[in-house]
Amino acid sequence: MVRTQLKGIPVTQDSENEAVFKDDITAMETVLTENPEQSTPAQDQASCEDEIIEEVDAITESIFYNAKSITSINNIVCQLHKDNKNFISEITKEATKHIFEEIIEPRLKEKYKVIFLYSKMDIVRAHASRIHSCLYSDKLKSRRKDILLFLKSKGGELETAYLISKMCGKVKGKKFVVAIPAEAKSAATLLSLGADEIHMGPLSELGPIDPQIDGYPALAFASAIEKLAKIAVAHPGSEKIFSEYLAQSKLNLINLGHYERKTASASQYATRLLKQRTRLSEETYKGQMSDEDIATHFTTHFKDHNFVIDADESITILGKNSIKVETDEYYASHRINYFVESLQMSLNVSVDVNLSIAIIGDKLIIA
Repeated sequence: MVRTQLKGIPVTQDSENEAVFKDDITAMETVLTENPEQSTPAQDQASCEDEIIEEVDAITESIFYNAKSITSINNIVCQLHKDNKNFISEITKEATKHIFEEIIEPRLKEKYKVIFLYSKMDIVRAHASRIHSCLYSDKLKSRRKDILLFLKSKGGELETAYLISKMCGKVKGKKFVVAIPAEAKSAATLLSLGADEIHMGPLSELGPIDPQIDGYPALAFASAIEKLAKIAVAHPGSEKIFSEYLAQSKLNLINLGHYERKTASASQYATRLLKQRTRLSEETYKGQMSDEDIATHFTTHFKDHNFVIDADESITILGKNSIKVETDEYYASHRINYFVESLQMSLNVSVDVNLSIAIIGDKLIIA
């Protein structure tokens, strides 16, 4: 059996988990055995000892990092669940500390006002209120900083996403930056368009900005009518069949105009957010699509709501001045996402309770 310590919480790991640390421990032993004390002058010996300590510290840090594996987190969750009636509160406290004090590096916190919109729930006004509280709480107490938003969301209310993006644009120092570890779809993509920089990596994805009505894209209803009309023209005599079908369907034809206006509104929101970005010079953007064309591209070009717009395609649409690939900001978002997903899996499997984790503004929530 191996006993380790993580944030003051004792953890017992089975022998099968020893392999996670085997290489690091072997490396530590090598450092200690290959660097014995030698009969050298005091200054050289002190320097040698410092190097050994640095290597040992690095290996220790590696072991500590490996302790964040799903198995280790699972053991922590089980231990807290067994010994502490308020284990959700304790897990929340430990996870918050790990994210804000360890994963997010000090230089990022010095450079940026760091906020989150990381949730499986749809983007709603409550998210905007929380972010507003974070952005304006210290606005008058200190100098304005650039804003870094860690964003992971499948979408939600376009209006709320628009307001959040506008808010960040107004409060920013010089830049409003969005870092995307995984999906930022639909309304989350709209929010991103107001950022001066969008930081992405291999697992990042934007998506079409197409309002959903009853689970279907708004444009799908008009497309369905057009498709039926084309079939009727191609097959004379079928008009009666289609007219009877439409009469018996639950589709309210009066709403078709409303659906199209929702899509047009999404395009208008996107255009306005694109115009709030800090421009280096008009010459820099020469040859790229106009803001209006970019907005139309995101709202009407893609045929599937779940279509993946990865970093490469995002560069093609928005340009290298807006899309930054595999930066420190992206990798910080990736490490946060990995940690949260591991903790999520551990909670669901170990405690056998369907809990979800969200980080809104600067507050981590487990519910």
